[in-house]
Amino acid sequence: MNGNALSPAAARDAHGHEGKDHDRDFTHVYRTTPVTPRLYKLVVGAWIYACAVAIYTHYPDEHGRIASLAHLYYQAPLIALLAMWLWGINLWAWCVLIRLHPHPLVVFELDDARIHMGHREVFKCAFHLTAVFAGSLALFLKYAATGVDDDLAKAMPVGLYVGCIGALFVPAEIWYAPSRRFMAKTLRRSLAPTAQPVGFADFFLADVACSMAKSFSDVERAVCSMLAGEVMAAVDGDGTCGSTSWKIPLALAVPSAVRLFQCLRQRRDTGDETCVYNALKYLSAMPVIALSAAKYHVDHELWLDVLRPAWIICAVVNTAYSYYWDVRHDWDLNPLTSWGAVVPGGGGGGGLAARGRSAGRRDGLVVDGSIVGGDEGGVVGPMGRRERVYSPSFYRAAVIVNLVMRASWTYKLSAHLRHNAWTVLMCTGLEITRRFLWAPIRVEKKYLQMRQMRVSRTAKV
Repeated sequence: MNGNALSPAAARDAHGHEGKDHDRDFTHVYRTTPVTPRLYKLVVGAWIYACAVAIYTHYPDEHGRIASLAHLYYQAPLIALLAMWLWGINLWAWCVLIRLHPHPLVVFELDDARIHMGHREVFKCAFHLTAVFAGSLALFLKYAATGVDDDLAKAMPVGLYVGCIGALFVPAEIWYAPSRRFMAKTLRRSLAPTAQPVGFADFFLADVACSMAKSFSDVERAVCSMLAGEVMAAVDGDGTCGSTSWKIPLALAVPSAVRLFQCLRQRRDTGDETCVYNALKYLSAMPVIALSAAKYHVDHELWLDVLRPAWIICAVVNTAYSYYWDVRHDWDLNPLTSWGAVVPGGGGGGGLAARGRSAGRRDGLVVDGSIVGGDEGGVVGPMGRRERVYSPSFYRAAVIVNLVMRASWTYKLSAHLRHNAWTVLMCTGLEITRRFLWAPIRVEKKYLQMRQMRVSRTAKV
């Protein structure tokens, strides 16, 4: 059984729907996947552990040249790897912890969600990529720190970058080909944000890219050094590939620019004025990026007296606006209303919430995968949500955690705040973690909208 195989029931169902115009948005069967032998997982796990020990052993002084190069070449792959693990956790929560049916992957408007990667496939892929990443970094540090062979040290990051690109775009029917093709297609659509209508997958990927803006600037510097043949050269000074290059703020701005144009395209297609205000959110990131980059090109007095205060003001405005948009529009929550669960008392207003409680279901992270809803006279759930999938405590925690983690948003947009490599890595990791804490509620909102549309179509019939 290969990695893209369906269960027999799913295969029969897929065959029965060939050529039919069915509700693809609410058709999903939980796929099966072959079990990886335990011995194989132990061997790969032992390899990762050995590599981690080697990295710890060979990691030099954090202010040294080798340490700077290691952070330059491997921070972006590490953040991408963390994003994959976090996405797998999202999928696992929906499949195992909540057991929503149909699967929330339907919100990405897939032609057939059953042939795409579920949580097991994502975890399996992330596990193997972790082994590759750890091996590459360990060998790079060993060869670079000991001076045994600079050519082998150079080959490690170059091979990692080329291999990742090749694995994503290889045209063969291997390595979860449907998911890879969908990812590549969505990436191409995102890079041409005004060429076609914007789908949920398009702006979801672009929002994740916004959280990885710092990683894009690292990739720009890394690829520039590789193409210039200066893989082992210091890159923290001036120059084409230096840390003060004009290409760094450009790379930081690209994800926000993509989302800006996506919002304008959505405004043109839908006529929704809200899209304009959403576009202003991404536009407000541009002064933060520009003012931060200006530090390297102006007098120190001008920076301290004028530009730095302006940068602080713009950063506060951008962070506050982004936080407001996360909660009020992306999540459809209103923190100014009740933070508790208010169950309507009359008629059938108790809905699934009342039935769930009478049946003894726990009110923990979720209510047994049920969609909890209220009637016209009341509200079920916290902060004004009329329908919800998660428990009230989850929304309360998300609002608070998102506020705390939003501080890392400004750090990743600022080119001049990159001198402490470990602080940069921590803030970038916090931002991508925040993004995948944002994702469950954002996907839930779209999921409930699709459900309401389906109910409306059924009622009309």
